[in-house]
Amino acid sequence: MELAAALDLHAGEVVALVGAGGKTTALARLVSELLAFGPVVSSTTTHLALSETRRAPHHLILDDTSRLAELGALLRVHRHVLVTGPPLPREGKVAGLTTDQFSRLAELVQGAGVTILVEADGARGLPVKVPEEHEPAVPREATHIVVMAGLDALGRTLDAATVHRPARFAEFAGASPGEMITPENLARALTHPQSYPKASRPSTRFSIVLTKADTDPAREMARHTAAALLTSPVVERVLIAALAGEDPVSESRVRTAGIVLAAGGASRMGRNKLLLPFRGRPILQHVVDSAREQMHEVVIVLGAGQEAILQGVDLARVRIVSNPAWREGQSSSLRAGLLAVGSSCGAAVFFLGDQPGIPGELVKALLDCHARTLAPVVAPRHAGQRANPVLFDRSTWSDLGCVTGDQGGRALFDRYSVEWVEWGHPEDFADVDTEEDYRRLQSRET
Repeated sequence: MELAAALDLHAGEVVALVGAGGKTTALARLVSELLAFGPVVSSTTTHLALSETRRAPHHLILDDTSRLAELGALLRVHRHVLVTGPPLPREGKVAGLTTDQFSRLAELVQGAGVTILVEADGARGLPVKVPEEHEPAVPREATHIVVMAGLDALGRTLDAATVHRPARFAEFAGASPGEMITPENLARALTHPQSYPKASRPSTRFSIVLTKADTDPAREMARHTAAALLTSPVVERVLIAALAGEDPVSESRVRTAGIVLAAGGASRMGRNKLLLPFRGRPILQHVVDSAREQMHEVVIVLGAGQEAILQGVDLARVRIVSNPAWREGQSSSLRAGLLAVGSSCGAAVFFLGDQPGIPGELVKALLDCHARTLAPVVAPRHAGQRANPVLFDRSTWSDLGCVTGDQGGRALFDRYSVEWVEWGHPEDFADVDTEEDYRRLQSRET
């Protein structure tokens, strides 16, 4: 998939590229992709090599902000304009924009559908970097911070030949200079509060691009790294990319919430089915445990029988939401659950509280399918029959919140593209609506 689509970028954003491992290549790709949606301004808040200024069809040099008056006309002619400070001939570079210059630039194009791409960090060509105290130079107008990191650092020694700022990297990673760089300590270094997250604001999106994923072993290592990175609530998505390739991004893995729907009154059962024992635990406990194991955050929506569930089920590390409108149907629980999900989540998987046999392999298959396709809806299917749980991308949530009655998320299946995960074990989807259902479920214990 294209880089801009994998990052879910839209015209009019201010995107700051930081870190190491391919910022210049990424910026060039983003320019070419985003020009399809509107004009693009590229810029820098650090020094930029003079050779790089030739990548743009026009280079606007600012000694002060007065020349910004020319920008509108230049964009109409060239569509892409590079805006920097003056040349620094002795260094072979041009200066970056000052804080005031960048603010004026952002103000000038605001609302005009112009995307600004700014290189806001330097790494001396090394695959990995963490920032010093005065870095990165992310402008306060940035709507999306994109951290670049090269997978070729993994398995190498933590030293100055691999890492820019190695001592600081070691501090953030909880490692020692000379140790091997692993997915886990790389993730700790990049997401440490004094690393790149310090440049983020509450409304700023934060993504990480793992580059040089050009072999199967590299992609597998990238998946391990992405899993570690997405444990940070700051990180919205992690891209697995080979930027030199024709199709640069193989996977875009998003932070995903699990929403357990457990608010219904079990009218057909006549008793609280979610607390009935199955394999030594309440039915609902199986669902909660599965969600906790697979998801980055978990929300449970309770209604009928709430007090008994709170006493009978371990809900540690789960956000509990009470839905007093549960009688209005499943749609009311969908809305309540989505409202409780963290802002950095890019997708949600809805689990039914009475489906205790959903295997982790199926949930992983849903997540993998979404990472490869970024489909709005990903659902399991057996012999042409759709089933639960279902993954909904964040792009569907506003419509999902408008669903009424007891039809739940299936109302969106005719309105959005659906990617199906074919599953050969229909018994895994068994739910409990009646006493007969429960007897069948119990027969699986032997």
